[in-house]
Amino acid sequence: MSTPSIPNTPLLRAENIVKRFGGIAALDDVRIELHKGRVHALMGENGAGKSTLGKIISGIYKADEGQVFFEERPVQIENTRDASSLGISIVLQEFNLVGRLSVAENLFLNDPAYCRGGLMDFSKMYEDSHSLLKLFDMDRMVHPRQKVEALSVAEMQIVEILKAVKRNSRVMIFDEPTAALSQAEAKKLFSIINDLKSQGVAIAIVSHRIEEIYQIADTVTVLRDGKQMIDGAKLSDINENQLVSAMVGREIVDLYGARSSAVPDEAPVILETRNISDKKGRVKGVSFSLKKGEILGITGLVGAGRSELIRCVFGADAANGEVYVNGRRINRLGVRSSIANRISMAPEDRKRDGLLLPISILRNMTMVKVGFERNIAPNQKVERKLSASLVEKLQIKLNDMNSPILSLSGGNQQKVMLAKWLMMNPEILIVDEPTRGIDISAKSEIYSILNKLADEGVSILMVSSEMPEIIGMCDRILVMRDGRIVKELKRHEASEEAIAYSAMMG
Repeated sequence: MSTPSIPNTPLLRAENIVKRFGGIAALDDVRIELHKGRVHALMGENGAGKSTLGKIISGIYKADEGQVFFEERPVQIENTRDASSLGISIVLQEFNLVGRLSVAENLFLNDPAYCRGGLMDFSKMYEDSHSLLKLFDMDRMVHPRQKVEALSVAEMQIVEILKAVKRNSRVMIFDEPTAALSQAEAKKLFSIINDLKSQGVAIAIVSHRIEEIYQIADTVTVLRDGKQMIDGAKLSDINENQLVSAMVGREIVDLYGARSSAVPDEAPVILETRNISDKKGRVKGVSFSLKKGEILGITGLVGAGRSELIRCVFGADAANGEVYVNGRRINRLGVRSSIANRISMAPEDRKRDGLLLPISILRNMTMVKVGFERNIAPNQKVERKLSASLVEKLQIKLNDMNSPILSLSGGNQQKVMLAKWLMMNPEILIVDEPTRGIDISAKSEIYSILNKLADEGVSILMVSSEMPEIIGMCDRILVMRDGRIVKELKRHEASEEAIAYSAMMG
């Protein structure tokens, strides 16, 4: 299915790239061309080699075999310093930020232009940081002096993007840049990318969101298991079904799946919140209800208060207001009280908040149950018995339960995080960005799991910035703006236009 690249001389060309990790080929004889003023999409499932290729071009990894050419001259990219000297930069999916430093310091600390006589020019740093934040309309929500560790995942993603944008690079690689962004923020990013294109910057973008690739990219390379399935083809020559088939090796007919029956209007209310507010003023008197077996979606722009709201409901953050489960008020909001009331929550950032990366798959899966039910001592025999049925039910692909969680793909890590909370036999499951950073095949599997849980009577509260996901999965949708719910839409009323209008206009 290989097609030739668009003719004319590329700014950067990589040929016959091979990269192995522990004897396994992450990339096997891969090539790519990046042209001035064009956006090239890199697509494939998790583990296909997309990010690895980006990291080789940007000097984070060194290829085992192959050659990179810049302006048709062979170059050696041994490290990020070599890449930077050529004008190559990358926006990583894993944030490279210092949490205890401010936004401005993360953006400009190593920039000599802001150092005068050995002292940092913080006044100019704050002024220029404010100008950069305005590109995403973030200047009113995020202050340049604010510590990065206090930001949401989406806000951190924007800071990471701005770090790269300010460098005036000739080649820019974006690795899943919109994974944490809402559609509105993604549009702002695409506007910035189009400006970069007009300046002659060569751009590569890694993304699992097929619909946005067709909005922004000119050409596409598809990798599967480290091998090249599509080589620099024009996107206008390939339809979505062909793209998905090349990525996963099969056709995915119904991405979101279906449940056995709709939630009846008379279904009992399982969860009710009254006037929930957080201590930081990002959630302001929110009330809503969740019915048995319902999937209720919460969406809105970055900074609308989506994740903050569900963290308050779960008791992860201090809050005022009331939460009722099956008509009974939870007297003291907190994680232990929520678990006791059969509420579980899979957080947005699985690596930071959901999983303990250095320990085994087995311990990650059982840690909540072992920790909550103190009569269960940590014991591998007991833990394996608890985990076996969930591994089968969620179809988690693994070789050894004692392997570190990092040995799994993103989709399987997400399933382990779900398994950890399903082990508590929840009546209410809260999921925040449940398919963030995973490929289309894994997304389809996660959607199937959530639909089956809803069919079994589990009530699901889903936060997502992906409008197609929210519309495809949810019975009702709550749209948030400025810490409040501004619109409720039933499934048949929902459209991307209606959600976007409510999110922006209130």
